[in-house]
Amino acid sequence: MSQNYGIPSIGQVGVGPSAGNFTASSTGVADAGKGVELGVDGLIDSSMLPQSLTAKYRSAVGQNIASGGNAFVQYDTDITTGSHVTKNAGNDTFTINEDGLYIITGVIYSVSPVGGVGSGSFVEYRIVINGAAEYAHAEAVDVVGGNTGDSHGKSLAMVQTLSAGDTIQFLFAHNNTDGDSRSLATDDRRNKITITKIGV
Repeated sequence: MSQNYGIPSIGQVGVGPSAGNFTASSTGVADAGKGVELGVDGLIDSSMLPQSLTAKYRSAVGQNIASGGNAFVQYDTDITTGSHVTKNAGNDTFTINEDGLYIITGVIYSVSPVGGVGSGSFVEYRIVINGAAEYAHAEAVDVVGGNTGDSHGKSLAMVQTLSAGDTIQFLFAHNNTDGDSRSLATDDRRNKITITKIGV
């Protein structure tokens, strides 16, 4: 399943969240001094939230996305599940079952093919709520060619009040100037998400 959100221009890099939300990246601490810390895997450390409900999922599919394309990340492996969220049959959409305040965190990690030409690339990551991108991050990446390829990842986090029936998706998009595709990594520590209810 894919949807054409487009690749942002340089002037759009680092598009922020909607009002009332805040984000955290791989630095491990949320901006604006909010104090949301991420664990060593780039995801929220739910042990800091003893009253929370946490569901965690991992992608082991190895999706391949053509240059200029995009796709919703498929999280086919359940690590922990909870009554507050349900995953669809395609593994790419999560439906909220309980109203409340949520922390959504994710790591999206992609690799270029071994033997690629080597060039520049834009990569884009989005947290999509009810079909709209509530958080987006894009940046230029130097692509290494030859026998090594390259890898690039980003941790994303946001806090938002959600209602039963709301949907969550993670979108990955890229555009390589040499036309090479990128694949989503499948190892155990990459391409995971958590959806944690922390309050009513």
